[in-house]
This record gives sequence, C-alpha cells and structure tokens, in this order.
Amino acid sequence: MTQRPNDDSRDQPPREPDGPPPEGGAEPPRYGPSASYGQSGYGAPGYGQGPTGTGDDRGEFGDPDGYAGASRPGRDAPGWGDTRPSGTPSVSIGDAYRFAWDGFKANPAIWIVGIVVIAVVGWIGDEIVASVRGPAESSVTDTLIPGWAGPTAWAVGVVFDIINWVLGAALVCAALRTTDGYHVRFGDLPRIPNLLHAILAAVIMSVLTSIGLILLIIPGLVVAVLGMFYLHVAIDERANAIDAIVGSFRIVVRGPGASLLLLLTAIGMAIVGALALLVGLLVTLPLVILASAYVYRGLTSGVINQPGSAGVLP
Repeated sequence: MTQRPNDDSRDQPPREPDGPPPEGGAEPPRYGPSASYGQSGYGAPGYGQGPTGTGDDRGEFGDPDGYAGASRPGRDAPGWGDTRPSGTPSVSIGDAYRFAWDGFKANPAIWIVGIVVIAVVGWIGDEIVASVRGPAESSVTDTLIPGWAGPTAWAVGVVFDIINWVLGAALVCAALRTTDGYHVRFGDLPRIPNLLHAILAAVIMSVLTSIGLILLIIPGLVVAVLGMFYLHVAIDERANAIDAIVGSFRIVVRGPGASLLLLLTAIGMAIVGALALLVGLLVTLPLVILASAYVYRGLTSGVINQPGSAGVLP
C-alpha cells in the first residue's frame, strides 16, 4: 500500500534520480508495498497490503457478534463474490507453514488447550453415546442401517457434534485473527462472529458429506474437499450458511493446487502427530489450522500480517 506525499512536498526543489535529498528538506516518503508477510519472504506480493479499513459490508469487526470494538488491520474486504480478483493468487504451502509456526509460537498454550478440549469433548460424547446404546438397539440398527445408533444415541451425538463445531469455529476464528496480526488470548475464543450461520453451514456440510459417502464414497470426499473453507468464509465474510459453502467451493476451484497441497500436507501432519504417541497432534493440528487460514486468505487476496504485530484485541 502506498502513501501520498504531504502537500508541502510541492514546495521542495526537484530531486535528481540518484542524487541526495533536497537541502534542508526531509527524505520524501518512499513509494511501494509496505513490509508484511507477503513482502518479507512469506508469500506472493499482495499479502499484507491493501486498503486500510475497519470492516466490511456485513459490519465492522467491532460489531456485537464479533471482535467487540477491534478492527482488522489493513483489510477492508468487499462483499463475497462480485469484487474479488478474477485471477488465481499464488500461495506457497511452505510459506503457509512457516507462518503457522510463527503463529503457534506466539501463543502455544491457547492452541494446545484448544485441541485438548476438543479431544476430551469428543471422547466424552463417544462414551455417553456408547452407554446410551443398548445391546438390542445396537444390533438391530447397525444391521439395518450401518452407523445408525438409534434415536436417543443419535440425539446425544448431535449435541456433542454441535459443541465440537463451536470449538472448531473458535480455533478457525483464532487463526483468522492471527493472520490479521492479533495476539489471541483465551478470552477472545468465545467471541466468534456469525456463529449461528457457521454452525448451520457445518450441519449442512455434514448432511451433504454423509449423503455423498453413501453414494459410493467419492462424492462425499469431493464435497468435503470443496467445503474445506466454509467456516473461514462464514466467519471472515459474515456469509450466511449457503453462501459460506458456495464460497468455499469457489475458493477451492479457484486454487485447486494450493487447496490439494494443503489437504495432503494436513494428512501428513496428522500422521506424524499420531506417530509421536499422539502428543505430536497438539502441535501438528494447530499448525494445520493456522496454515489453512493463511491459504484461505491467500486464495482470496486477503491480508496476512505478522502474528502479534497488531497487539491484542480491545
């Protein structure tokens, strides 16, 4: 992003291209992109620069449902779909994970605790579902409909699914705030913009993926891959549930190479974390979440700032 010289610079004598600054005058402002993750070895030109703003069409980050008075540094995002650049931005997966490592190091406790909480909630949910399922109910329903646990157990499972979706949305939101340059604290996690539509999008994606898996598995995998950024769009763009899913499809189609590389590296990171006695997942999973936010912002020509450079949320 460039800065326009002050009006008083017109009174200064002209400066030779390679000569010293005018006598008695200050060095004129430099023109060119500002330093950022995109300009200091972390990605393609364009990341970290952009129009200065405080929010987008759907409301500022200071609205009651989101960042409570904070603004997104260096970002004034347009509404989804009509004013996005038509080209395919270049996104480096290596840069994404370097950024993710810096973001993780900035506050490792919040990421480790977040992953632990999700794992514990999932384990508790599984245990309750298993205890609710009776032997007769399990044998009959599993024979007729594999994977169906009966109405009571299914209802309990849905409740815990929703809880995990909320926790996942909190970590995605924390990753997006990290790309904005904020130092995320534990108190910031409950402040999730557009949470209702994010959860509704998660429900729709779950249904679509399940239907796709029933239809010879491959359609379900395709839906899951195309929808990999639906939470990012719902939270970052304040999109409704349908627009969030459609927006994710468009992002992946726009940048299939970066999206597939992100997916493959995420699988590899999960395997590495699991091989490290599962403890490694406390590091590898946060790295995947942070790298996903980087790739999402890169594919939408969003701003990526140095983690912690914008301070803390008000």
